[in-house]
Amino acid sequence: LLDRGRHHDARCTVKDLPDARLFVVAAYREMPGLRLTVAQASRLFGLEHETCAVLLTALVADGLLHRQQQYFVARTPA
Repeated sequence: LLDRGRHHDARCTVKDLPDARLFVVAAYREMPGLRLTVAQASRLFGLEHETCAVLLTALVADGLLHRQQQYFVARTPA
């Protein structure tokens, strides 16, 4: 799904990565309890480390994920 050969730099925004955003959100919804570090998520989703960090941080800001120490975890419905 994601183009592993294409380099994204850390200055990209989440708007530059709509497919990756959808893929990551779907993965967290499909696997309740999924806890990933940036390094783990980067490998799983086939994204450069810095790009993945930007994406996960944006998902936290959007309220879709939250941080538990170094982990990114799906936010559970209230």
